[in-house]
Amino acid sequence: MKGHISPKPKKGPMGFVPTSLTQFCEGSDRITNQLAKRAFQLFEERGYENGHDLDDWFKAEAELLAPIPIKVKETAREIRVEAEVRGFNDDEVAFKLEKNQVSIQGIKRTNSNDATQSKSENPMIYGSISLPSKVVPEKAHATLKNGILEIIAPRSTTEIAKAIAVSAA
Repeated sequence: MKGHISPKPKKGPMGFVPTSLTQFCEGSDRITNQLAKRAFQLFEERGYENGHDLDDWFKAEAELLAPIPIKVKETAREIRVEAEVRGFNDDEVAFKLEKNQVSIQGIKRTNSNDATQSKSENPMIYGSISLPSKVVPEKAHATLKNGILEIIAPRSTTEIAKAIAVSAA
């Protein structure tokens, strides 16, 4: 789908390269399913008492998802997004960039044969933020270095023109 970018590891200094939206959506579905399972467990633990579904969902999010600190820097020509994804490899992190928004997710790959792993050793991260200006997702690039995911996208030329247009009084 045009306008969406999901990173895929590539050898060399290029960092991430665009791939299909399918991979990002599969990761989002996996995160949502795990949250739903945990929220239902909380519902069961409370004795199937109705009326607390949002509380259960938010508690499941707090237990299973680590927050992503995200910084956005804007210049006249580009938007730069920096997200802390420490502890995640480039094949465990994905993002979706749209004209006005970026969503980032990470799912830690684990060895399913290791029954001694705790929930804290299998973290998931998810964050989404609106961008201050429209960007051109097809021309964006990203790198992951020292636990920092950096996404650089050029601002839309129509957005730049709007920002510097002067009208007569």
